[in-house]
Amino acid sequence: MKLKMDSKCCFLFLVFATNLSWAQTGCKVIDQDIAATYTGGCLDGLANGLGKAQGRDRYEGEFLQGKKNGKGTYFWNNGNRYEGEYLNDSKHGKGVFYWNNGIKYEGDFSKGRMKGVGSLIWSNGDRYDGEFLDGKQNGKGIYISKNGDKYEGEYFDGVKQGNGIITVAGVEYSGHFEKNLPKGNFTINYDDGAKYEGEIASYKGETINYRRDGEGTLYIPKTNTKAIDQFLNTGIVKGGYLMISGKWKDNKLIESNFKKIIGNEMVSEMGVTNGYDMEGIRNYCSFVKLIATNLGPQYEDAYINELSL
Repeated sequence: MKLKMDSKCCFLFLVFATNLSWAQTGCKVIDQDIAATYTGGCLDGLANGLGKAQGRDRYEGEFLQGKKNGKGTYFWNNGNRYEGEYLNDSKHGKGVFYWNNGIKYEGDFSKGRMKGVGSLIWSNGDRYDGEFLDGKQNGKGIYISKNGDKYEGEYFDGVKQGNGIITVAGVEYSGHFEKNLPKGNFTINYDDGAKYEGEIASYKGETINYRRDGEGTLYIPKTNTKAIDQFLNTGIVKGGYLMISGKWKDNKLIESNFKKIIGNEMVSEMGVTNGYDMEGIRNYCSFVKLIATNLGPQYEDAYINELSL
């Protein structure tokens, strides 16, 4: 009799176990890429609660009504991986996405795409911290390369677009960018105190390489005697700076506005009203005095010779 009861219990257990196994394999997962097998919570025939689902890809995490909802980790068959929050089968909320090439994004997601604020970090050490929209850098952000070069400014569709500041080896370039390239007038602040205002161009190279190119003015502090000696015959003194204005190419001055500007300065300093009125220009003493006051008397002759007075 005892043997018969044990056999009956074993039979009932097998039936129960079979029904449990059927309930697991019959629990539907909506995402077909992970719908081949499923183990975990189930409600009304749909994956619900914690579970593991696998097909061509694999997911471990929370489900609701057959969809990925809540926190989980998704493994793609190409090696990509996402860890974070889901809503209705889409990456949504906070998360981290790892590409198989070593790139990582950490931040906000919306409807499956990078959107909001986040950090994009490349395998070589470059990184971007800022705003995203539709999976790309959009809005304001900061890009820092592995060698320390930095861009802080506006982005559109993944490229520098709008106003921004680039800092390279202590030199700061401030202006407007279009499709990653400088556009229009820029201000360059050099690490030795010099400043340039005008047009620039991007030259090819392994790193950011912007140079004075086009119309512009270079301001050299009067304390920088080496640079002043270089540009002495092409500039004037104003506000404690030697001012060199003209047309530039590859950082070199190719056409100087010296005589035009110095004539205007004499009009201002000595009241000359006829521009290059010779009688007025020959009365250069007060202007030369201004030069000597700012730079020193050793520079007087260079200015006098340049003007052919």
